[in-house]
Amino acid sequence: IIFSVILAFGFKNRMEAFDAHFHIIDDRFPLVPNNGYLPPSFTVQDYLQELRTKFSTTLQVQGGAVVSGSFQMYDQSYLCNALQKLGKGFVGVTQLPYDAPVSQIRELDEIGVRGLRFNVFRGLSSVRAEQHPSSPESELAKISELALRACVAAGWHCEFYIDSKLLQQAPYHDLLYFIADRQKVVIDHLGLSKETFPLLCDLYRDRPGQVFVKATGFMRTNFTEPELENALGTLASIDPNRIVFGTDLPSTRAKWPFSEIDIQLLQRAFRQNSDTLRKIMLSNAQRLYRLL
Repeated sequence: IIFSVILAFGFKNRMEAFDAHFHIIDDRFPLVPNNGYLPPSFTVQDYLQELRTKFSTTLQVQGGAVVSGSFQMYDQSYLCNALQKLGKGFVGVTQLPYDAPVSQIRELDEIGVRGLRFNVFRGLSSVRAEQHPSSPESELAKISELALRACVAAGWHCEFYIDSKLLQQAPYHDLLYFIADRQKVVIDHLGLSKETFPLLCDLYRDRPGQVFVKATGFMRTNFTEPELENALGTLASIDPNRIVFGTDLPSTRAKWPFSEIDIQLLQRAFRQNSDTLRKIMLSNAQRLYRLL
């Protein structure tokens, strides 16, 4: 698939974008229910069709990051297939068990995987059920070990689907700070909770150049629209170069799907600073995923 041809409609007001967070769900490959939930299919063709039919006048997507979901566990076959179909400009963010060997990490890097995801919110991090450690601290130690292994082997960063409320707990607080001392850390969906957003801002401020936040999944958070605009502005006031945009398509289990309302919210938040908006929409993520 030649992505640029599919979306080349010539609309002058479209924003160039790198979609730093979306999922491909292809039932030809293994899927495992998570908390009883199994998502409907959303193939590469469905994703491209969604962009073409719903966002052709607003977004000019230059590439993106396919992010593994909890329901894909540690399967890599769907991701290899998706990256091959999407082509240049697209990368992967995968999930691995804590004992994943360096050889597997390097093989995945060769096909375009650039990050490691720990889905703490959905209860899938890096530890297989049959190998579950005896305490949360043991699991977090395994996460730290795998994160470092992936960084040393392939230069990968880590992405965390985590509620910022967990930053109130010393083990999670210390884990994120510790990993951010060694490699880049990305927090999905603004950390989900407005009540503990200041703790996320502390992490973002305290580890300059190392912690990124995804401006994604607004419908998953408990922020109101004005609160979302303020939160984005707060992050940008600390550092506008570490906020990255993503659609979160197909918005599985979200309160509502990603729509142009989300794009308009971003435009309002940065209506006085078009340069910052361009960075968030495109170049920040391109640098994070080592495409620039």
